[in-house]
Order: sequence, then structure tokens, then C-alpha cells
Amino acid sequence: MNLSHLLVVALGGATGAVLRYSTNLFAMHLLGRHFPWGTLIANVVGSLVMGIMWRLLQQDIAWVTDNVRLFLMVGLLGAFTTFSTFSMDSVQFFMSENWLKGCYNVALNLFLCLLAAYCGAWLTQRFL
Repeated sequence: MNLSHLLVVALGGATGAVLRYSTNLFAMHLLGRHFPWGTLIANVVGSLVMGIMWRLLQQDIAWVTDNVRLFLMVGLLGAFTTFSTFSMDSVQFFMSENWLKGCYNVALNLFLCLLAAYCGAWLTQRFL
């Protein structure tokens, strides 16, 4: 186990967690509390950046080192995006028999996150 790698992941994770919390607060302020917009935004943006990073890692780019990969993909994006919160938000909608919002949340997260990851990878490939 490499201690410097753990530190890089921890710093990325702390940064991602703060960004996610800030995104959630901003979304609630801007869009209200009736739907988990902050989680959706974090997941879509994180998927886009993950797609970009995935393509960059396939290239021989000097600045994309193991530490950059660990900081961004494992630490920052791992903490910024959140499957568990998305899952719990959906479960809460379903348990309160708010089927439309639950299905809406599942469909939006699944479709937009996959689309964002694909677009990030595709755009990065086109510009490299």
C-alpha cells in the first residue's frame, strides 16, 4: 500500500465531498427541495468528467499521472458523485408512494449520467 496514493485519494475525496455538498445547497437554493436536483447534477457532471478522464487516460499525456487519476477519478469523483444518495432518494419516493417522482429520478439519473459519460469520452476523443 502506497501512503502517498492514500493521501492523494483522501485529498480528492475531501474536495469532492465539499463540492457535492456545495452543489446540493446551490441546487436547493436555485431549484427548491421538491426533487433531489443536487444529486442529479453531481452525478451528471461527475459522469461527464469521468468520461473525459477515461479517454485522457488512454492517451500518452504527461500530466495524467497515477496521482492525477487517483485524485480525480477515485477521490474527487468518487466523493462528488453518489449512487447511495441517488438510491435512497428513489427509495424514499417509492416508499411514500410518489411513483412518478421515483421513476423520474431513476430515469433521469440513468439516462443523463450514461449520456454525459458517453459525451465526455466522445468529445475528448474528437479533440485529441
